[in-house]
Amino acid sequence: ANREAVTLNLWPFFGQISLPLFAALSGALYIGFILGAAVAWWAGRRTRSTARREARQAAQLTRENADLRARIDTLPPRSGGVLPAPPAP
Repeated sequence: ANREAVTLNLWPFFGQISLPLFAALSGALYIGFILGAAVAWWAGRRTRSTARREARQAAQLTRENADLRARIDTLPPRSGGVLPAPPAP
């Protein structure tokens, strides 16, 4: 229903263009959405960087844990934890 022609002045770029009101409003919404998504992506860069760093650290710790478990499995078995008898008086 908003087919009335409006004139947009795009001063530093193209001059003026005439288009239907619904197109001008839709274009403004799309541009706002794209700019908002770009700002949100830019704002989350530190969080993504921290997540990548912590994922690398978790992978390293998982590998280290697996190596230590493998080393434990290769140790000889203990005597069962039984203490020797005390010497006779």
